[in-house]
Amino acid sequence: MKTMLTGLLLLASGITFSQTTAIAKTIKVNEQRLENRILELAKFGKDSSGSGYRVAFTKGDIEARAWYISLMKKRGLK
Repeated sequence: MKTMLTGLLLLASGITFSQTTAIAKTIKVNEQRLENRILELAKFGKDSSGSGYRVAFTKGDIEARAWYISLMKKRGLK
């Protein structure tokens, strides 16, 4: 599962299949951290009934983007 997920992400970035296969075999995915991030992201934009609602440029969307950008900045990304 980890290799498949990593491979799909790399293919989406425009890397060739053979490059993806080689890279995916060396990358380790922290499944728990990935799941936690998805669950954290899902909290943004919930309506009063608890359903997700994060259409572009709504309050939930803007807050989610700011949260994600803060994660990237904490890791030193620009």
